[in-house]
Amino acid sequence: MRWVATLLILLLSATIAHGSETERIVKAVEENYRTIKTLEASFLQENRVSGRSEPILAKGRVILRRPNLTKWIYEVPKGQEILSDGTRIWIYQPSIGQVTSYPIEEEGRVVEGLLSGDLDPFRFFHISLEGEGKGHYYLSFKPKKRGSNIGSILVKVRKKDFMVTEITLEDPFGNTTKIVFKEIKKNPSLGPESFLLRSPEKGR
Repeated sequence: MRWVATLLILLLSATIAHGSETERIVKAVEENYRTIKTLEASFLQENRVSGRSEPILAKGRVILRRPNLTKWIYEVPKGQEILSDGTRIWIYQPSIGQVTSYPIEEEGRVVEGLLSGDLDPFRFFHISLEGEGKGHYYLSFKPKKRGSNIGSILVKVRKKDFMVTEITLEDPFGNTTKIVFKEIKKNPSLGPESFLLRSPEKGR
């Protein structure tokens, strides 16, 4: 999950020049997320690796604070935490008692630009309305750049309030990561201490 930590708010600064049903939906999502300073949700994550029959499952809680703080607190694998500030990611793995850190790769830097309002997502992605079901829209994001680490992104948007409830990422090799968000809370009280990473020494 090298940059998906910031993908939740990919649409926050979307700007679309041409009228369409896709425009209407993305603008509605944008207007909704403009009212959000903090967000909290539970999540279920399913990774499917090409050539492997059984998915890799994870679950936990995610919190974010605009413009670019995101923290994933895992119940499975127990105790794992991932923190992103939009430029770097830190991962605490209790199984080895270590924190690893690395810069967010190129696609993540694109997302960082979107969060600051400096970039237009339509500059980097072909965005279209993939379809709709009962209570949801499905938006498809496909990178314009050849050789991207992203194959496609499918975003599920709830019709009643234009909240993102599911994200499915597929890489060029057919591996997929699906994240389903539930119990979404807008603007909960989340102070700076909520975004501290667990200490390997103290296990907290």
